[in-house]
Amino acid sequence: MLAVCQRAAEQLGRRRVPRGPVRPADAAPDHRARVVDVLRGDCVPCLATGPGRRHRPQRPAGDHRRHRRPGSSAHSGGTDPRAVDRGADSSTTKRAPGGPHHRRKLSGVRSVSLTDLQADAAASPALVARGRCRADAVDHSIVTEHVASRDGTSIGYLRQRTGPGLVLVQGAMADVHAYRELALALSASFTVITAGRRGPGISPRPYTADHSIARDVEDLDAVMAATGATKLFGLSSGAVIVLEAARTLPGVKQLAVYEPPFYRDGIDQAGIRRLGTEIERGQSGAALIDALVVAGTAPALIARAPRLVARALGRVVLAVQSRQRGPASSLRDLLPGVRYDFRAVAERDGHIQDHASIDCPVLLLSGTASPTFLRTAIRDLARILPDSRQVEFDGLGHDGPRNSGGPAQISTTLADFFTP
Repeated sequence: MLAVCQRAAEQLGRRRVPRGPVRPADAAPDHRARVVDVLRGDCVPCLATGPGRRHRPQRPAGDHRRHRRPGSSAHSGGTDPRAVDRGADSSTTKRAPGGPHHRRKLSGVRSVSLTDLQADAAASPALVARGRCRADAVDHSIVTEHVASRDGTSIGYLRQRTGPGLVLVQGAMADVHAYRELALALSASFTVITAGRRGPGISPRPYTADHSIARDVEDLDAVMAATGATKLFGLSSGAVIVLEAARTLPGVKQLAVYEPPFYRDGIDQAGIRRLGTEIERGQSGAALIDALVVAGTAPALIARAPRLVARALGRVVLAVQSRQRGPASSLRDLLPGVRYDFRAVAERDGHIQDHASIDCPVLLLSGTASPTFLRTAIRDLARILPDSRQVEFDGLGHDGPRNSGGPAQISTTLADFFTP
């Protein structure tokens, strides 16, 4: 959540700049690179400039033609990278009042099919490794599946590739798309199962006050039973859940965790109750700030700011982030589900010593840029667990395994640990 707030705050007043190599000003536009960026979710497709509106190419001054007649030759001009294959060709259709349909080709544009894009991306491992295209835009083996948990909740998960099963469990304020790049990198060696936590996203379930971490473990047990996976990885509150699963379930053979939040002085129980009240009242800005403060991951600027100022900033962050395009859920949609995370963490608060009973190998991961208490929790676990190995990544923060962190570094270490 720390990284989420920091990134959203940085975007205030800053225009998004598309990724990719710098091209000379006079170079021809690269249609495929542009459309692959769109498929990946990094760019907003230019064809949709607003709800129900289609983009219209700019014409030179003085050109008042409404449309070309069928059969006329294309006029000269540069290529337009905004054209995407819509079927038989890359044309737009315009109906003349009272007349027949006419097709108007955008000047100098060649048709680019989705199949071509996928072939090009698959032929360039470096493109995929750098995250220039979404895994599901290249790899057709990614499927969404569901399994019923013990209480009947439908738990969704993404499965990709073949090999030993490895389940990824995300933390708070994220859905399965937060692990896109990590899952893609690991799928070279494993069947990667990205589990959707109950709440928003692909495992919808309204929060109820009687929720327990036991339900989270049951959800994970159902996914493991359906996929045959025996290896687990969890981030933050997801790490707390997989640790509890390893402690209580017999089927866990290997386990890796990234910065589970255990608090030596205890978590703020009053703050958790206040957060729940704010979510129920629809006070999203206040809830976002309190989620960061209670978790102990709020940036210093927010933690020290007057409460009214911090809440106003929370509302602005939510508004800015909600305008971003892509497959991932918005912070506003994810916020109600944070109660599941705080419930799981609070329930295990003060019980870190119980993990001494875990007898499978455990990999403990952290980053030097993370809050001190998270790195301390990793060191405490290293002393408690009978079979553990600790790795700390220089420069990574609490979002290390996510797309925004350092998934390439994390995936290499995980692959080394989980490979027999």
